[in-house]
Amino acid sequence: MIEITLTPHEQKIVEYIGKQRYLSNRQANITDDKRGNQSNEDTDVNGFGAEYAFAKLANVMPDFTVSPRRGGIDCVLPNGITVDVKQTKLSNGKLISKKDSGSDIYVLMVGTLPVYKFIGWALSKHLINQKVNLGHGLTYCLSQDSCFIIKDMPPLTKPLESVKMDA
Repeated sequence: MIEITLTPHEQKIVEYIGKQRYLSNRQANITDDKRGNQSNEDTDVNGFGAEYAFAKLANVMPDFTVSPRRGGIDCVLPNGITVDVKQTKLSNGKLISKKDSGSDIYVLMVGTLPVYKFIGWALSKHLINQKVNLGHGLTYCLSQDSCFIIKDMPPLTKPLESVKMDA
């Protein structure tokens, strides 16, 4: 697990982008696929905070767009691997996704602004083979101990196909 703390300036960027995404999505009648009782604004701000923290860790740019959207690819690693970042405030939270985002890998970040922890990652094909009902309908789900850790992350300079994973 790696902890990433956003600076005060980064926090202002995250709050601004998160709130703009919230406003844009509500105006377009797009609902969040949240699994808790937090507000939609908190979901958008902390979701982008996790995206920003992972991008900082991976030394890539996050997606700063604020146009209406639900899910999808959050950043692209230098080797072209696409990433969908999932965030939860629960320390024992799971890597969950309501639908396949089309990304190559999913990343689980735990925390809230300004501190996030990189818990692990999973190949998309592994996550979408694990469908369960957590009380909100069927969803793709992996426990934290089923995620790969940072040392198993695909090298940023090699294509995903060259990475051999047995999970």
